[in-house]
Amino acid sequence: MQGSRTNRYMEGQQYREVIRKAIIANHPEVEIIDPFSLNPNSIDYDGLKASRVLFKMAEEASNSDVIIACLPEASMGTALEMVRGYDKHKTIISITPMVDNL
Repeated sequence: MQGSRTNRYMEGQQYREVIRKAIIANHPEVEIIDPFSLNPNSIDYDGLKASRVLFKMAEEASNSDVIIACLPEASMGTALEMVRGYDKHKTIISITPMVDNL
């Protein structure tokens, strides 16, 4: 949500609702886990709480059937979620303008 930034700026999160509505319209039975909805004030978390949430969300991702990762720029948290999902052979969909960042 904050990407690679060290300041308090957070990318817009409106895309989450668009994706959620599209998924529910086609698969109303699914459970969607959205880190932003679960942690809307995460930008204000202290280091310990932020770290706990980071690893909790990575664990949630690894237990999901599908991971949708929006990466307008590099993000350590999203990368961790993707790696954990990859390690468990989950389907990962990334939405990003980046073409060269691993």
